[in-house]
Amino acid sequence: MFTACELYQCSLQKNPNVKAVVITGHGSAFVGGADILEFEMINRMGLKVDEDILPKFVDAVENMSKTVVAAINGIALGGGLELAMACHYRVAVPTAKVGLPEINLGLIPGAQGTQRLPRLVPLEVALQMLMSGAPIGVDKANKIGLIDDIAPSNLIDAASKIALARPIRKVSQIPFKTVDRIKFVGGAVDTALVQIEKLRRGSPAPETIAKSLRAAFTSKSFQDGVKVELGEFIKLVQSRESAALRHLFFSERLTSKIVDMPGTKTTTPFNIKKVGIVGAGFMGGGIAMCFANKNIPVVLLDAKDEWLSNGLGLIRKNYMSSVAKRKLTEEIATRRISLIKGTLSYADFGDCDIIIEAVFEDMKLKKSIFTQIDAVAKSGALLCTNTSGLDIDEIARSTKRPEDVVGTHFFSPAHVMRLLEVVRTKYSSPAAVMACMEMGKKIGKVSVLVGNCDGFVGNRMMGPYGAETRQLIEEGADPVVIDKTIYDFGMAMGPVSLGDMVAHDLFWKMRKSAGNMKMETKVAIGPHDLTDWLCDNGRLGQKAGKGFYNYTAGKTIDKAVYDAIDRIAKSKGLKRRNDISQQEIIERCIFPLVNEGFKILEEGMAQRPSDIDMVYIYGYGFPPVLGGPMFYADKVVGLPYLLAALQKYDKMTEDRAKTNPNYPYHSYFKPSKLLIECVEAKKTLEDFWRKSQKQKMNASKL
Repeated sequence: MFTACELYQCSLQKNPNVKAVVITGHGSAFVGGADILEFEMINRMGLKVDEDILPKFVDAVENMSKTVVAAINGIALGGGLELAMACHYRVAVPTAKVGLPEINLGLIPGAQGTQRLPRLVPLEVALQMLMSGAPIGVDKANKIGLIDDIAPSNLIDAASKIALARPIRKVSQIPFKTVDRIKFVGGAVDTALVQIEKLRRGSPAPETIAKSLRAAFTSKSFQDGVKVELGEFIKLVQSRESAALRHLFFSERLTSKIVDMPGTKTTTPFNIKKVGIVGAGFMGGGIAMCFANKNIPVVLLDAKDEWLSNGLGLIRKNYMSSVAKRKLTEEIATRRISLIKGTLSYADFGDCDIIIEAVFEDMKLKKSIFTQIDAVAKSGALLCTNTSGLDIDEIARSTKRPEDVVGTHFFSPAHVMRLLEVVRTKYSSPAAVMACMEMGKKIGKVSVLVGNCDGFVGNRMMGPYGAETRQLIEEGADPVVIDKTIYDFGMAMGPVSLGDMVAHDLFWKMRKSAGNMKMETKVAIGPHDLTDWLCDNGRLGQKAGKGFYNYTAGKTIDKAVYDAIDRIAKSKGLKRRNDISQQEIIERCIFPLVNEGFKILEEGMAQRPSDIDMVYIYGYGFPPVLGGPMFYADKVVGLPYLLAALQKYDKMTEDRAKTNPNYPYHSYFKPSKLLIECVEAKKTLEDFWRKSQKQKMNASKL
């Protein structure tokens, strides 16, 4: 039995009229690589990867008896580049890009990429391409030997000339350069592995790439190395880590689909010619840079000339820092700086298409600003607030056009962080919401549509996370151990370090301003005692040089903090424990966060579970190899275990509240109805949600 590729190969080889072969693509792509959906189907149905099809395909190309040239007409990524490397020569248009991005999906190249690439390019380049997954342009590809020629015009003619003039050259038979063998023996692969593992914690793909590269250099034959690569590829396809990263790949593409807005498909694209921003502080300046980076003019307003000058100065400093690090040329930086104009007058917002308020969290101030914006903004302008948790419905009511008001919660630093929570109010028009989603895409953000609730999605879920961290500390857990445990779990940083970085005084000031130091919201949940002690003693966090940690002489926790913890626990009649395990720390910090995600879905404050995962991957440093908090609950922990653990800790919290009035009951461990329904139905959240949404759609058609 012959495969289609083998039959194709035979027909070309036997045809005397065929002197050589040119392979090219259609449109803007040569070959995009494997269909990731096939991997999902394989895993979902419990099938096995065909171990022969990939090697046979590229082998059939390389073993042609006539010269084969890849005419790369656009992107050639993953399997596309592997096909091109199986050809005897490669020619590309100037705009083409090539790369092996499999590591971003927790995979390695599965069609001999790790075996052919180091035979064509220097070892350091092969390592960089495989370990980063980043594509490279044709100029660089040509310089390093990956591409043989660049065709500014008439690609097929250029490829045909090479195909007819040059002999067969099999990449699999190209010997490794002596300098690369020396570097390999000297540990170049191991060094690269150590460096990349810091960035891709928990992913098995970097070690697997290293193993495949070692096989390329040490195997007796090319095919022996191929067997190692293929075996490792199959293991990764079936791994939980790769499944998580593939989930994120599809989830990011889903965020732009709004499921419950009739008429949005016909909405006219929103044209952004000019943007106004209120507040020249760190956040406002960062947002201004987001637009300037896309060549969109910005009017930046503040109340005082001094504040405005400081803000513009910080923007200039940020751009010049990028120039010093060679991330930007001075010419580009200067042009972007020139796009941001300062003003003290709201009248200068008259021709802006979007106006974004980015001042500190004070409802009275924000409403006053929106009244002034409303008076000068042109008809159809988007009015946005960068609040991180205030009621945007109330802000919208301070204008005469609440339908044009939408929340745009940027994450700090705004010019770096990719997440944007687009917050829909009960007044927001479909056109306004879609315009904000388009805006986010235009400035390179991952825009996630969320509902207008306390803390929206991200910060609301952080409420239980932070509260239980403080509870654990009062009960006896060492803050350093909590940080290390959660960092080892995979988070970008532990919750104690995170509190220091964000600063402890935001909600402390809000409670002081309200005249109620025991005030709670879904975001700011007690116990507050440690936070109050830190703030009362000027330990506001990194910005003050000390918080839980002292940053003036390294990052350490001094005796004063431990003494304060002991005093607080004793004053509240709590006997401290010394038996809090790492598993308990993870479950008590992470599980209520996940449970809040279920409640957010119940209330319709997120469109789908994967949107919550996107918020936490791009905004809060949740480990990508765990797929986000909802995927983690579904596919890593398992919903029955999650439910049982929540019930256990909920009872513990209830019992403590009954015996100690200093620790009132908090319901964040109380399992959500949605979680209970999933477990009772014996379904994953993914399957349960898909079915329930399908039923809703069918019902809406009746």
